[in-house]
Amino acid sequence: FIDTGSETDDPRRASLGGLIKVIEATQRNLTSLANEVNKELAAVSDSTTESKAPVGLEWTIKIAKRLSTAESTQCMQVLRDGGAVDTVTAKRGLAVANKIAVAKSGREIVGLAVLKADRPAYASKIAGSSGSSIEKGAIELGYVAVRSDSRKQGIAKSLLDALMSVADAPLFATTSSNAMKKMLSDKGFRKSGKTWAGKMGRLSLWQRSQAS
Repeated sequence: FIDTGSETDDPRRASLGGLIKVIEATQRNLTSLANEVNKELAAVSDSTTESKAPVGLEWTIKIAKRLSTAESTQCMQVLRDGGAVDTVTAKRGLAVANKIAVAKSGREIVGLAVLKADRPAYASKIAGSSGSSIEKGAIELGYVAVRSDSRKQGIAKSLLDALMSVADAPLFATTSSNAMKKMLSDKGFRKSGKTWAGKMGRLSLWQRSQAS
């Protein structure tokens, strides 16, 4: 049996009951305020993460000796998009390449670079055109291309890094692209000899010794 009348008549109990009601109301208000603040913080966090997400996490580098038919087709599409190489010659080159590095976003190839097959006669021809010499056994680096919708993300540089990490010989490359020249220079390649006329501009020879 509870004597509610006596509880109501007790001034201390009445004061305590009022205080409890105030505390409960304050807790409800604080909880509501905390929820609103958390929502705002979550919104800010989401937008910050989206704008600063590292684009490099969207692709990975794979090094292969040979490509599947599907991969070869995608590589040819990237090379056509770049427009800097003869795709007929490139298709033959991919089939006999020393090593091929591809950048993949999901299942899509968005970039490639190649250590070409050893071609002493071609190296001798390039040496003659440049008026320079090429180290014996040097391998040509070429077909560096990135799909137009994936450029300016550091993919080309990562492709070069990947190939240079597995190269077991001196490297040389020819290019008429100022952007490629800058990238080669940054990777330890040095310009050799004179420029000469190519199909798409003035070509220059760039070399990197194995010890670089």
